[in-house]
Amino acid sequence: MKESLMSRFGNARELSKRHANRETWESNMGITPWGIYNSGLAGYNSEFSEVLGCPIPEFLAGRQSKTNAVFVMDAMGTGGYFEEITADGYLAVSLSDSRTQDRVLSDKKNNRKLIAGDIMQGNTSRKIREFLAANGAPGFDLITGRALGGWRSFRLAYDQNHPMEYLILNQLFQLLNPDHGVLVIDPDIQLTCDSAKLWKKIVNESTFAKIYPEDSLGAFKITKNGNEKLPRLLKIPNAQMQTE
Repeated sequence: MKESLMSRFGNARELSKRHANRETWESNMGITPWGIYNSGLAGYNSEFSEVLGCPIPEFLAGRQSKTNAVFVMDAMGTGGYFEEITADGYLAVSLSDSRTQDRVLSDKKNNRKLIAGDIMQGNTSRKIREFLAANGAPGFDLITGRALGGWRSFRLAYDQNHPMEYLILNQLFQLLNPDHGVLVIDPDIQLTCDSAKLWKKIVNESTFAKIYPEDSLGAFKITKNGNEKLPRLLKIPNAQMQTE
């Protein structure tokens, strides 16, 4: 029997809960949950500077010269590079919070926040928008997504899981500053996997998505301009992402 989208959504959330429990336990035991977990600026620059067209600090400096304030989000990551960049507000969304007490205090002083939660849950989405509202921000100027291990385990558990990936991608796109906010993300996919069809279609059917290298499926850059929307690849309402 073919699994329904709602059933797949529920199963994916249960998987995220298990991952969160595992990450919390491993972090408490001093074990790194993923190879790139909590990595710094060097790793993010290595991943995204080519598709961005410059290193992350240079991109943010350019945004700062054009806007009153700059806000950055690390989606499905711990914001390990935040201390190495300059912005007016920083938000990380990760399944677990393994920060030291010293980092928690430093983050609080510098308007850096970490939400421990599943990005697909309505409660997490509400907290993200509360952060933007509290800072008077129309959206994030830069969102990074480097959840390589998360994508892999997600696909191993649920074959042909691209509908869930589209929902996550669409939610992140909606969180961008409408004045050319940028999402850079590495979906960590092979050209032969089913999810590749989704990501290639987004690039082919939009004028604001870019991929690097162009002949593969590496890092994606998606820029938001006004009320533009992602290609409508699934017949599901946006409100579905707000499900508690």
